[in-house]
Amino acid sequence: MKLPPRITAPFRFIASLSLVFSLSAMLDARNAAAFSVNTHRFITERALRGIIPIGNMSGLPEDSLINFWVWFGETSAVDEMKAGDLDGWRFRQHFPVPQSFAAAAVRGYLGLNFDVRRKITGLDTIDGLNGTERFDAHIQGSALPDLDGRNQDRILLDRHGDPMHLKSGRMVPFDPMTLNMGEMTGLSSQAHAHYQLAADKPSDDIEVLKKEPWNFVMAIGFPGPVTTYAAWMAQMHLDVSTLAEFWGHVKMTSAAEPIQVTWLAAGMHYVEDAAGPLHTVQIGSYELFKRAKLAFWAEAVKTCGGYCGTLPSFPKIGLGFLHNHHLMAEAWLEDQVYNAIAKRPAHPEIVKAWAAMDQDDPELMAALGDKLKPYMDGPTKPAPWEDGRGLATVLVETEAKLASRDGAALYEAALLAGAPTLTALGTYLPDDAGWHAEYLGDSKDPTVKAAIDTMARIQAKSLRRAATAVRIYYKALDTASIDASGRRLRRACLDNLEAAEKRREKYAANPPPDAVHVVKDPWFLAGDLLGFIVFLALIRLLIRRLDRSKTT
Repeated sequence: MKLPPRITAPFRFIASLSLVFSLSAMLDARNAAAFSVNTHRFITERALRGIIPIGNMSGLPEDSLINFWVWFGETSAVDEMKAGDLDGWRFRQHFPVPQSFAAAAVRGYLGLNFDVRRKITGLDTIDGLNGTERFDAHIQGSALPDLDGRNQDRILLDRHGDPMHLKSGRMVPFDPMTLNMGEMTGLSSQAHAHYQLAADKPSDDIEVLKKEPWNFVMAIGFPGPVTTYAAWMAQMHLDVSTLAEFWGHVKMTSAAEPIQVTWLAAGMHYVEDAAGPLHTVQIGSYELFKRAKLAFWAEAVKTCGGYCGTLPSFPKIGLGFLHNHHLMAEAWLEDQVYNAIAKRPAHPEIVKAWAAMDQDDPELMAALGDKLKPYMDGPTKPAPWEDGRGLATVLVETEAKLASRDGAALYEAALLAGAPTLTALGTYLPDDAGWHAEYLGDSKDPTVKAAIDTMARIQAKSLRRAATAVRIYYKALDTASIDASGRRLRRACLDNLEAAEKRREKYAANPPPDAVHVVKDPWFLAGDLLGFIVFLALIRLLIRRLDRSKTT
């Protein structure tokens, strides 16, 4: 996206602000989930305690995982005896022989990382979960999407497994749409799959960001509608889990259980992500970025527009501020939950919410109403599937709509509660920093205390919402339609695959500009020089007046 012509520094505020939006979701691994890895585990354990049957899962023979995915490909290639259903034929166009639906192809089909050298649990391996206790397998499995990188680095690879490049040397994303929520590689590259935006009326108008931040959506990395995939990821994982259980019945093997549990547990991760406000808005807070703009201006004046020192770009400054406060809010919540579990001092709102985690959240249940009923008639009954939506899709979208209304408030509370160092240039909290008390401002300051109370209130709601949604998701396996799961999964995967191919063609024809992290701004240099000239003129004028007064 090209910026409009520069006129004067004040009028460049809107132009500069637009650059930040392309980076707003570029979060670290913990920022690419609404909760930290440990908080995901804590929520799953508390939500499912006493619900999952006690005992160890069956072991998985070495070849059973391969056998399942071979069966998965074979059933996906079958034509359905139904008028107008060409999905079996479409599948065979992409994968004409069984050998073409191999490991890398399965990853691309499911919308996951394309590199077979990065092992995905449930697809390449069951290491760490095979034969373990069922309850613990669900707890550990809920953290997998943050640990095995299944949604990261979705780069188009050649047959040797090496990245493909444009003539310019730039790598090609498997689906350019992911660039609207993060970078092509690294931890932020999984953001597209862990966010679920909930805009009623999407707009890139700055006034919307001020008044209705949940409706603010801007396509920067790739033109067109901005799409996020947490709802689809939760549904895809549930459908794979449902088919794995069915495969076990068909083949009369207990080896299906580790596969079924692994995919269901991993799907809980996305369900939990959508419960938190941090991952339901593209831009956290207008106030946060306004402060970043003031910091940029101050640094630009100080460095003469970057000609007398290093001037970080406005997007880089904004990214740092967002990163720090997002990470601080996550780390604070993890610390508070840990304290509540250990019966140590914690915020009363968190303690109260944690004690009620086994009770369904009335706000979420009211919002869901009867929306899930069409998908809960049982494994052998038909269920809606043609539009790619299922129980998990509806569940996650409903969560996200509730959570998104608190997105800006949570970011602004973190901004007010955070220590001044979090908005200091050059401060970028490490990914594995964990919680440190110095992240907070002075707890005696009434403003800081009120902001902490706001963070606690919003995060407490998120915990209750997440636990309720996880229970609904877990129980959905018992009532999910096998036929609808298979048909929905195949059609949605094919639709996504073909849409990604078309977007790659557009990307190759007109790739977006590279991000700029350090800038030189002649306007500020000119402003500084003009200011210096005016200063000298004033000094000269003062000297003349003094000389005249002496003469008089």
